[in-house]
Amino acid sequence: MDDQIFEKIQKKFDQDTELRESLKKIVNELEQALTVTKVKLQKIHSIKSTEFPELVKSLEPNFATIREKLAPLKALELDVLYRLSGIWFHAMQVTSFVVALTVYLDRGELAGVDDVEKYLGVKVTVDNNPISEFRMSIEEYILGLLSLPNELSRLAINSVTAGNFELPKQISTFVNNLNMAFQQLNLKNDSLRRNFDAIKYDVKKIEEVIYDISVRSLGKRKDVPDSAN
Repeated sequence: MDDQIFEKIQKKFDQDTELRESLKKIVNELEQALTVTKVKLQKIHSIKSTEFPELVKSLEPNFATIREKLAPLKALELDVLYRLSGIWFHAMQVTSFVVALTVYLDRGELAGVDDVEKYLGVKVTVDNNPISEFRMSIEEYILGLLSLPNELSRLAINSVTAGNFELPKQISTFVNNLNMAFQQLNLKNDSLRRNFDAIKYDVKKIEEVIYDISVRSLGKRKDVPDSAN
């Protein structure tokens, strides 16, 4: 028996383990940058909607840091991108969500693949062609979008508490349109399907907020200043 074969196999295993640990450290730094950004984004629940543009602008350094943390992943060789993409899958899903929420706060629109490239310097894979560089997968991108309704349902509730009765209506229109758009897709992927199914609960929460505004005529109260947001 040729012991050299097993020595080579063990060497390969050791190299793989070392590579995985190195990638986990890179992803951990990315996740830390994302956590800082998400914490800053939580300010939407305690500030006026008129302050959203200022908040979005304040995120520029955060996205610069995220791009910096993505750089080592963008430098990986193709075989690593194919073999070990699961290591950064969740982090990229969160990255997609952060972009999606930022774009909504900025324009009231759904983040497109161009927005991902603008904020992250990373393209989204939208076809089945072989990749030649590090990209956000279409699944990572969509899962990020599917996380948005839950955050917006919270924002709708908190907006009413703060006296802003128009923002929940805008959120309702946006989330309903997003829900209908996803209904057109045949989502066979289990993870995508589960996350899509969860949107109905967010839609229901927002509908309850809108109903409460309607039956209590909150948007028509004279004692609420026009400047309330």
